[in-house]
Formats: sequence, structure tokens, C-alpha cells
Amino acid sequence: MDEEIHYIVEDAAEVVYENLGRLMQIKFPVADIIKILDLEFEYQKLVGVASEKKSISNYPVTLDTEEITAFVLRKCKDIGIVIREDELEEIFEKEFIYLEMIGLIDDEDGLPHLN
Repeated sequence: MDEEIHYIVEDAAEVVYENLGRLMQIKFPVADIIKILDLEFEYQKLVGVASEKKSISNYPVTLDTEEITAFVLRKCKDIGIVIREDELEEIFEKEFIYLEMIGLIDDEDGLPHLN
């Protein structure tokens, strides 16, 4: 029986933080990274990709990266997090490290591990 994969935002934020450069770490404490990742999840729920009840969604998943970036940037502004698009993209890139660590995506093609 396959073990269910759980995304834990606090763990993801720690991995993101640890893999950011020092200047990004100074600008974005773990608490802000958690908020940013929560906004990403909010977008995923809004478009029906993720839900509170399911730990992972059906594959393949296609997200409009421009749309999610615009959504998160707008929401960050609303809650007082000052972030540029390139900084947000770096946070999303570092999140992939966590997704690979927990086995949610394959590091080569972005698909879930099947073994």
C-alpha cells in the first residue's frame, strides 16, 4: 500500500528558506514564506487544483504560471509583503526542492514518483 504524501507548509517554508540566498533570507523570514505558500495554495484551491480534503490532486496538473504569479503578487501586496516577481519565482523554485524531497514530484519531469 502506498503511503499518502502530505504537503506541510511549515516544512516547505523551512526548506525554501534554507535554500534561499542570504539577502532573500533577510528579506523573507519563514513566517512570510509560509504566507506566500499559503497564497499559492489559495490560488490552487480557487482554480480547483487542490483542496483541504485531498493531499494531492490528479495528474497531470497544468497551472498558468503567469496567472498564479499575478495572483500571489497581488495578494502579497494586500497583506503587506513587498515582493518582486523575480523574488516570488525564486521562492516557487525553491519550493520544488521540498516537493521533490517528499516525493510529490519527479525531479526530471515534474510528475509524481510512481515507485
